[in-house]
Amino acid sequence: MAFSHTDDSLLAKWWHNVDRTLFFSVILLVAIGLLMTMIAGPYSARRIGLSDYHFLTRFFAFLIPGFVLLIGFSMAKPEWIKRITYAGLGVMWILTILVLFIGSSSKGSVRWFDFGIIKLQPTELFKPFFIVYTGIMLTKIKAIWGQGKKKQVTILISTLLFIFLTATIATFLQPDNGMALTIAVIFAAQLFLVGLNMRLIMIIGGLFICLGGTLYFTSSHFHDRIQKFTQPDKTDNYQVKSAISAIKNGGLLPLSIGQGYLKQNIPDSHTDFVLAVFAEEFGLLVTTLLILFYFFIINETLFKLRNKKSTFIFLAGSGLILLFAFQSIINIATTFNIMPTKGMTLPFVSYGGSSFLSFCINFGFLLNFLSKSNKAERYKV
Repeated sequence: MAFSHTDDSLLAKWWHNVDRTLFFSVILLVAIGLLMTMIAGPYSARRIGLSDYHFLTRFFAFLIPGFVLLIGFSMAKPEWIKRITYAGLGVMWILTILVLFIGSSSKGSVRWFDFGIIKLQPTELFKPFFIVYTGIMLTKIKAIWGQGKKKQVTILISTLLFIFLTATIATFLQPDNGMALTIAVIFAAQLFLVGLNMRLIMIIGGLFICLGGTLYFTSSHFHDRIQKFTQPDKTDNYQVKSAISAIKNGGLLPLSIGQGYLKQNIPDSHTDFVLAVFAEEFGLLVTTLLILFYFFIINETLFKLRNKKSTFIFLAGSGLILLFAFQSIINIATTFNIMPTKGMTLPFVSYGGSSFLSFCINFGFLLNFLSKSNKAERYKV
């Protein structure tokens, strides 16, 4: 893409100021995701009696709106970010509650709105808006803390906690324990970054431990996943065992791309265990490079956010990239059986329409924050 420096069109201005390293990193991950959908998608589709091109068709159905969101959010004027966040959060918060009552059921969970060719999981889309909203609220609280404005501080904290708790509880009830944990962990991370008292952080950590214990004894789904991880020889852990075998079979270098067996044998080969399929098809060396690429994106983005010298950009941007990091690390760790399976996608590489749209919004915000032309003082929060 080439634009003259004298071209003052909106697209040209965006191109000259966008963080191209981050933008092309997203493009590369999406290209890998497309490739993996082409490799693993047909087998997953056949297994449930659908056309070989079912998942590929749906991938393209989400691709165009995803890139519209990515580029659209990155081009938005800084003065609009607050309004965009409030509008997006309001809609997705309402839908996260409503899906419990009018959503479609699948495998015992009620998480999606079914629109025929596509399904949308509102909790996925809730995450980036809530992270930016938390950045806005914490910036406001920090700015007026200690100024005697106790009523205003109380209202801000109460509103933030109300939205967090209602959305997290609704997500648990769907049930989607992994998603609820993700929202809670990133929220706690943002509280830590704003300078929350260490004693309160320890209390929050204790609450997480108590919650985990409660889920272990009250949620059969959560209990089964822990049991499969801690007692693999006594439980049916077919997918994880198959994934480990596939990684071993793949060897060090790519030998027979398209000839792997894992994608033919497990239901989640195109989603939760796409990295294992990738390892079998392309070898451990290329897989290691892909994992390092994820860490490159995380490190590069955090470094640039620190240089922005804006409380809001640092809190919101760090939350967004930590969401990307958390989901990436969890998916990688479960693939290598380092921790129990959580049902989390590998950002942009795993098939998943709602996850794809969510991370397009996520990186649209990040590209906006890191744009050369968007000065920190223009973000009116």
